[in-house]
Amino acid sequence: LVQESEAQGSFLLHMGINDTPLGRFVLEEAPVPQKLDLGRFSQVLDAEKAGNVITVRTRRTGDRVQLLGSKGSRLLSDVMTDKKIPRSERERVPLIERDGEIIWIAGIAPCRACAVERTSKRALIIHYEKSKDCIQYKCSPCYVL
Repeated sequence: LVQESEAQGSFLLHMGINDTPLGRFVLEEAPVPQKLDLGRFSQVLDAEKAGNVITVRTRRTGDRVQLLGSKGSRLLSDVMTDKKIPRSERERVPLIERDGEIIWIAGIAPCRACAVERTSKRALIIHYEKSKDCIQYKCSPCYVL
């Protein structure tokens, strides 16, 4: 059972399977895998940096992100434009966050905040599966767990 958090439209995620209106999220903690790229619908994060309170929500006006491999932050709306996400679908893109900071734009781009480094000891692995009623942005197939 996933619990809606204080911030309207945000859902607290826990280890294991989490079914939300934004899709299914499976969280697992594991040793850092040798291969960090598990596909577009999975993300490997540094478990220690990610912390214990992970939420999922959709975008809000003024959201900013720090993408992995880039300096500084950018407006989420600019990132979605660059990634060619149709305006009509941007409200359905799940954002994984910790302490109010976006750490993964699910299925689109990893962020810098919780990136795995050489010194990382444990990984938080998040798998995302779009809900069946979700329109497929970028015409990609759903990830099947």
